[in-house]
Amino acid sequence: MFAFKSYKINFSSPNATGVFRRGETLSGELRFVLGREIEIKQITVTLKGKASVLWETKQGKASIDHKGKVVYYRDREVLLRAPSGSTLKPGVHVYPFLCKLPRGNFPSTFKSGHGKISYSVIFEIHRSVNQSKTLESEFQFERLVNVNVPALLMPQSATKSTSLYRFCCTVTGDLSMDVLVDKKGYVPGETITITIEGENGTSSTIVPTAELERKVIYYEDGMINQKSKSKQVKYVVGEHVKPNTSEFKGEIKLCIPKDTYITLQDCKVLVVEYSLTVGLSANAATALTAVFPIVIGNSPPMPEEPETN
Repeated sequence: MFAFKSYKINFSSPNATGVFRRGETLSGELRFVLGREIEIKQITVTLKGKASVLWETKQGKASIDHKGKVVYYRDREVLLRAPSGSTLKPGVHVYPFLCKLPRGNFPSTFKSGHGKISYSVIFEIHRSVNQSKTLESEFQFERLVNVNVPALLMPQSATKSTSLYRFCCTVTGDLSMDVLVDKKGYVPGETITITIEGENGTSSTIVPTAELERKVIYYEDGMINQKSKSKQVKYVVGEHVKPNTSEFKGEIKLCIPKDTYITLQDCKVLVVEYSLTVGLSANAATALTAVFPIVIGNSPPMPEEPETN
């Protein structure tokens, strides 16, 4: 009969989301069921935070693994030290625990196809000098990214222009746009407001578009090799602009999905960044684009001041 029949680690979260932050107390209980009596010497608890990436490339017939790893902390302490000769009887055993999370600027929990950032609590039940049982459970960690700073509250703008051509390099007209994005920093669920002004001097109908894209970059140890993967987060189409329009002005509203992961820039092996591409398309082909960096945070946006007469 196996000594350990089952186990569960329950967390008591300090907030309704079940997410922990730096400096907070991680508390809960370790519960396990024994199928038979065992000797017990001590129980240790370890808090661990790490980031790791792994991907594979081909070189001829050979496969090469690219790895990267960062250990943020590994703090260990003794939860129970039993007198010599102590045993645990068959049945349910419960041990409350209380640990303080480090106060470093560690990145939030993240998981993707080639990498992850994880935080866990690990219990080791030592039965003899060379025999122990490891019980582990991950918990969600969140780092606050404040977007209420002057650099992220300033509007972003760009001016672009081009000439469209038909066959035989015949010019059909000029196309231009002035783009204004209301700011740079947002939180999930917030709306990006994009204003587009310009001229459509062409014979084609123009379609304004806006796309929010996420890019994840994985770095090998030493940052010698890297791999990146991009994903469309949201795509919005604006009101069409008729041919030969001397002046047009439109607005696009792009709502950031509430489950969007925050920007991650301070991890040595894994980076998450966002960009907003605003464009004008003609005949299903992109004619003009302007790209803006976007920062996704998790601190609440500043409340708007009431209008005064």
